[in-house]
Amino acid sequence: LWTYFQPLGPPLLMLWLWVQATAHFERRHVAFEACFPESERKWLAPSKDICSMCMMLTWLIFGGLALCARLCAAATPTAAGGAASQPPLAPLLVPPLLYFSLALILLLPLTVMRKSSRMFFARTVLKVLVPLQPVGWADFLLADMLTSLAKSSSDITRSVCLMMHGA
Repeated sequence: LWTYFQPLGPPLLMLWLWVQATAHFERRHVAFEACFPESERKWLAPSKDICSMCMMLTWLIFGGLALCARLCAAATPTAAGGAASQPPLAPLLVPPLLYFSLALILLLPLTVMRKSSRMFFARTVLKVLVPLQPVGWADFLLADMLTSLAKSSSDITRSVCLMMHGA
């Protein structure tokens, strides 16, 4: 169970740290957006918006963990009932649905949760993965963060493989 949810912890923590950094910059009136080119500054979200996105993602991840734990506990056979021959399906569906919903939130085409910022993030991820154009500050910053999350990223890959094989 923990295998599916553990890889989401470090990226979520990184996002919460980004909220704290932007809030600190805003309180001190530090123009951190000056690091970004003029064309990219309009997509930077204020700390209040990032915080609301973090809260939503935190509730989604921990809610999925709680739901999965509850379904696993409900499916655990009692000593009098004997051992189940096959694991129940419901707890196994929660992690793939959670991963799918997180990807859907990022690429959701509706104008909610700062669509322009989410699309900017998606374009920056694409530019980091396919570096065939000049590298900007946002590309460098995201690549540096993803490098720091290399272990967590490999855990996500391993979790997806385990989900695909039903382990």
